Amino acid sequence: MQNVLPSWAQKYNIEETALVDSAASLTLLMKNAPSAEAATQEANKTITIPNGTNMQTNKTLQLLLSKLPPAARRGFRLNKIMHNLVAVSELCDSGCEVRFNDEEVLITHNKEIISKGWRDKSTRLWRIPIVEKQQLTKEIIPKEQYANAAVQVSSIKVQVTSERY
Repeated sequence: MQNVLPSWAQKYNIEETALVDSAASLTLLMKNAPSAEAATQEANKTITIPNGTNMQTNKTLQLLLSKLPPAARRGFRLNKIMHNLVAVSELCDSGCEVRFNDEEVLITHNKEIISKGWRDKSTRLWRIPIVEKQQLTKEIIPKEQYANAAVQVSSIKVQVTSERY
């Protein structure tokens, strides 16, 4: 067995979460991200990534987050990205407010919290689940449960047991 400090990256399925991205103009989803195919398919979008390479979306999708306004659920499949990205611009243009602090991100609509995420300790960026919490396949453990603790890890399989995410 190996001594490993707990990491946010070990506590969630990356395909079921997204970075909340204030620099993105579109919500972009990885190849295997949970989503529904949109009834109306829009033209493919050309995305220029930071190194200057162009990539093409290949499908219009809908996020599986029922509390988001319909316009905020729109996303596009971009097969070769490493993280799902939810565009703050799409959320705000749909009437949502997005608030960041040093530990979490809150997304509200009509003064109701509709999504709550956390700051990923390995990237220092904010993440939210992109599936309803009862559908998560791995628990997202609050940092208070393991702050400053080392654990012995050989093999872990985690089921959802917490309502907090």
